[in-house]
Amino acid sequence: MTGNGADRKAAKELLHIEVWLNRVDEIAERDKEAYLGDDLLQEAGDSLMMKLGGAANRLSKLDVLAPEGVAWPLVVAYRNFLIHQYDEINRELTWLTLSRDLLSWKASLPGHFEASAAAVGEDETGPARSRNPLTARSGDLVRPVTRQEVGCSGRTSRGSLALATEVHRV
Repeated sequence: MTGNGADRKAAKELLHIEVWLNRVDEIAERDKEAYLGDDLLQEAGDSLMMKLGGAANRLSKLDVLAPEGVAWPLVVAYRNFLIHQYDEINRELTWLTLSRDLLSWKASLPGHFEASAAAVGEDETGPARSRNPLTARSGDLVRPVTRQEVGCSGRTSRGSLALATEVHRV
């Protein structure tokens, strides 16, 4: 991140994604039967997936390349499906997305999260990542790059979100 406004916006989006993926972890820690039997838990998962899709859309517009294993367009399509075809949601697929696909993002995004924390900066109380991920600071690590930096116009990674695959069939 170079410190401009777009970099700071991208960093904040990535830090929100980190928080939301931690919440996805909490849902995934429960078993499938608990998820399928709990309407509130399903709604929480939907909300997180919609938020992730909105953030992915904004990151794509900021030209932040998705790391290997993450595809912003698939997540955006997923969000749109959840919002506009809510009466057709397949809970088996949303469970797969929460318990498998989104958890795999955590393996792909840590460098982005650390670089984002460093780009956003440190508040007066010092490093506070555990309390507020938007005010933390870390050392120099891998940072997200834009399409312009690598000289391409398209995405470079592929994703496998279960529901996004289903969206294209509907």
